Order: sequence, then structure tokens, then C-alpha cells
Amino acid sequence: AKIVRLDTNRGPAATRNAGLEMVTTPFVAFIDSDVTECGSALPLLVATCSLDGVGLAAPRVASRPGVTRLARYEERFSPLDLGSEPGRVAPGSRISYVPSAMWVVRTEVAKSLGGFDAEMRVGEDVDFVWRLVRAGSTARYEPRAVVHHDPRPTLRALMRQRFFYGGSVGPLSVRHPSLLRPLKTSWHSVALWVFFFTGLAPISALLGIYTFVGLARRLRHLDHGVREALRLVVRGHWSALASIVRALRREWIPLTLLCLLFGGYLGALALAVLFIPSIVDYFRSPKRLDPITFVVLRILDDASYGMGAVASCVRNRTIRPVVPDLRTWRANVH
Repeated sequence: AKIVRLDTNRGPAATRNAGLEMVTTPFVAFIDSDVTECGSALPLLVATCSLDGVGLAAPRVASRPGVTRLARYEERFSPLDLGSEPGRVAPGSRISYVPSAMWVVRTEVAKSLGGFDAEMRVGEDVDFVWRLVRAGSTARYEPRAVVHHDPRPTLRALMRQRFFYGGSVGPLSVRHPSLLRPLKTSWHSVALWVFFFTGLAPISALLGIYTFVGLARRLRHLDHGVREALRLVVRGHWSALASIVRALRREWIPLTLLCLLFGGYLGALALAVLFIPSIVDYFRSPKRLDPITFVVLRILDDASYGMGAVASCVRNRTIRPVVPDLRTWRANVH
């Protein structure tokens, strides 16, 4: 092994680029210093990256099991752990990014992209993946290869990490203007829920009927087209509500906190946005934490990321990451 020391700390992107310049083998592995169990994962990642068209392979980055409350929380909600389902990585897909804690990349592909963007101190891995995909290569997430990293030792460290990750949205939005939006749905769905929660349920119902009738007419040539239209409309509007709530917990968290300050009905809605999804997560997760600790950590997790995202927008003088992408119901069906 050859150790290369840089004179100054220029960030992870510049550090990886310095190593990349020295690589002459067909594949290069990028591995963070706090990642362990790499030896067993490496052969599987190299095999995956050897497949036709694949330029990058990434493992599952699981949080190392521990006994503290934060360690038990991170086992389930680490932002680096993308779960047990493999898949193609691409913006807008089920797996939109993979963290660079450990990657195997085709050296030729990495160098053709110019390596990582050295101006980015956060989000450089997401930017690299998106540029790789745009250039025509495929990135694969391979969770059969598992590595581990240490959980955050304190609540302050966890919140700082989430805030830091939220800080990636500004520079990423500048480089990829159309890819980062807090909400992508139809304006019909947004209007439906706005009317519903502002006491105008009849108008909300009319919008629901309008979208159902329109979709049923388009699916009338199918067997059970009406039933399928009803299923798609219900699922679509419910999914839109989940996306709105998620944005209110993250990128739109200042708006949620402002509603809390107003109190009354708006304050009650804000409390529902903060607590109900966290309570649902608790019942869907292994019971390794008491409910109060779990719910508080879920709220602080999302809120810290959201505040980091808002601060990043201010620093980068962009509002794209907090502006929704609203389309017609017909465009969403396509």
C-alpha cells in the first residue's frame, strides 16, 4: 500500500481525486476510513461492476449494532443504509443515490467524468452518480455486499450530520436544476388536500371525482377500467399527501414551525405532521426503543435535515430545492 498525504484538507472529493490519478487498474475502490468488513464485500462489488454497462457498484452500508439508544435508532434509520432490495441507481428512481462510503468504479469511467467535483464538500457522491448515469453508464446497488460504519455517538452529532447532509441540496440543485424538488405530484392532488384541510371538503370531493372520471374515461378500453381508475386515483392522492407531509417535515420545516407558533388549527395540523408519521414509523419498526425516544428522534432527524437544506438554499442563492414540481393529473398518469 502507498499512502499519499495532501498538504491541506481539501475535502473528500479532492482526496478521492488525488487517489484516482494514481490508479492504473481497471477498477478503483473508494472506501471511507470508518467503514469495516470491506474484504468480504469487495469481490462481489467487483463482479457486479464487471457486468456489461455497469460503471459503479455500491454495497449496503449498515450501521454497526450497539446498545445505546442512538445506535439502536441508527440501525433502522441510518441515512447511509438503503435497505435490502438491490436495484439500479438513477435520479428519480426508487434508489436515487448511493453513499460513497464504499464504491467500486470502473477507472476509465471515473476518469472520463473528471472524478469528483472538488468544489463540493457535501453531496459530491450524489453528483458523481448522477453524472455517471447521464453519461450512459449504470450504477448498481448490491445489498448482498454489506459493510458497516459507526453510529453517531451523541444526539448533537446525529443532528449535525443530518444538517450537513441537508446542506447538499443547494450545490446539487445548481448543478442539476431539474432533479431536486421536495415534492413532485399533480396540482389536483395538492389542491384536493388543501381544500380538505381548510374545511372545504365538498370542493375536495369534487376534485377527487373529477380526477376519477377523467382517468376512468381514459381507461375505459380496459377490463375493469373503472375499478383500476378508482384504485389509481385513491393511491395517487394518498401518495401525494404522504409526499406533502414528508416535505413539511424536511425541506418545508420552517413553514411547519411557523404554523406551530400560530397555534390553533394550524398548530394542530403542524403537530399532526410532526407526530403522526413518527408514530406510524414506530409501529412499523422493531421495538428496540421506547416510543417517546423513537418519536423525538424521528422528528429531530427530519427537521435537522430540513434546516440544513434551507440553509443550503440561502448559501447557494437558490429556491429550487424548496419549490414543488406540480403537474397535471394527466402528466402524472403518464
